[in-house]
Amino acid sequence: MTIARTISLCAWAAIAAAWVSTGVKPRVTLVPPMHAALDAPTPMALHPHGLSLVMQPPDLWAIANLRFKELPPVEYDRPYEGALLIIDVNSEEKLRQICGHPPKGLNGDTMVGCARPGDPATIYLGPIPARAGLTRNIVIRHELGHLNGWSAAHEGMR
Repeated sequence: MTIARTISLCAWAAIAAAWVSTGVKPRVTLVPPMHAALDAPTPMALHPHGLSLVMQPPDLWAIANLRFKELPPVEYDRPYEGALLIIDVNSEEKLRQICGHPPKGLNGDTMVGCARPGDPATIYLGPIPARAGLTRNIVIRHELGHLNGWSAAHEGMR
C-alpha cells in the first residue's frame, strides 16, 4: 500500500468518525420478509428514529478507491433524522420500475438505489455489481443525501 493511499484512508476514517460523532444512534426494528413474488421488494429494516451510518473498513476502502463520484456534497452528507424504511429489491429491472427510471439499455448506467421522502422515508436498494466498487453503506449514504435535500441532478457530487 502506498503512503498516499494510507494517508487517504486515515483521512476518510477521520471524516467518518466526525460524521458519526453527532450522537444520533439508530434504533433498528427488523421487519420480517413479505411472502411475495421473487422479484418483489422485501422490507429489511425500519429505523423509526433516523439513521446514522458507521463506515466500516470495507466502506472506507471503497471510498478511497471510488471509480466514479458517488458521495453527496458535505451539506447533505449527514445522518437522516426522520423515520426510515430500507427495502431490498431483488433485481435492477424491478428497482427501475419502482423508482420510475427507464429500462436499462436506454442510458447504459447501472442503478443500485433510489430514495423517496415520506413518513417513513424509503430507500430502495437493488443488487450492487462487484464492478461498481460500491458497498451497501456507500449506496445508503448516497440515498440519505437525497433524503436530506440533495437533488436528483447530483450537483456537487464527490
